[in-house]
Amino acid sequence: MSDCLEFAEFSGSWHFSMSELCHAANACESSVRQAFVEVFDMPPTQYFQHRLLNALRNELLRADPRDETITRVASSLGVTHLGRTSGRYRDVFDEVPSETLHATA
Repeated sequence: MSDCLEFAEFSGSWHFSMSELCHAANACESSVRQAFVEVFDMPPTQYFQHRLLNALRNELLRADPRDETITRVASSLGVTHLGRTSGRYRDVFDEVPSETLHATA
């Protein structure tokens, strides 16, 4: 588990394959999945999506809406599907990214 998290931190991205996580942990896919479910109560893909959404929220809360755009913030985190990410963001935080960005104004 710690090897997967360390790999994720050093990768600079929130998007990687199960095979990359397995390689980092030197474990098979079922072991990696099981470890994430035991520790975080969710599979790796869902865990890292959750981390991405939290990182996006934190960046939007810190950003100045006069100088920053959602696209720029999301892109800096490696988001490529803005619409899909916005929908997931709304599901988790009960607001769209633009509401978060402009709440700080």
